[in-house]
Amino acid sequence: MQFKLKGNFEVVDFNKWLEDCILRAVELTTKYVEKDFKDTYLSGAYSLEMLKKLDHPFARRHYNFLLSIKNPSVIARLLKGKVFKGVKLDVVNIQEGILSKSLSRIKTEKTGNKVVGKVKISIEKCPYAKYVFYGTSRMIPRPVHLIYAIYHKNEIIKIFNKKLLTIAKRRINAFMKKYKVQ
Repeated sequence: MQFKLKGNFEVVDFNKWLEDCILRAVELTTKYVEKDFKDTYLSGAYSLEMLKKLDHPFARRHYNFLLSIKNPSVIARLLKGKVFKGVKLDVVNIQEGILSKSLSRIKTEKTGNKVVGKVKISIEKCPYAKYVFYGTSRMIPRPVHLIYAIYHKNEIIKIFNKKLLTIAKRRINAFMKKYKVQ
């Protein structure tokens, strides 16, 4: 394929250009993950009174089979899609929204050849999050962060790839327009 270039332009370091595209795609993907996680796993509005009427659906006494399991990933797989008296067990019931508000994206970082984007729950802003995720002596663990990671991994990879491709196409088109590539 041949191109005619009109005008002067600098040769852009392809690796730097690609790195910028990847960083932007990671940022957009983590933004998607943050919203999707909130919408999918931090939902429900059962009042404490309603939970009491439903015989406390998250109480350990209902789930003897979970008591011996120490691996949170195994628990995550066992709870996915489970319902107790109409209450989904793979979500975190929102009372005041503190846990939901403590979820945030961390700045995308590049370390060596690795680009990392993180979405995390701040334990400083929501100290009880660890009890929700890992359980207590009275409440089952609901490691929704692991459920999300396990069951949405392929979807996240597809979204990243799509975002990366879109960003790269836009930048190539802008380059071709700027330098009148025919």
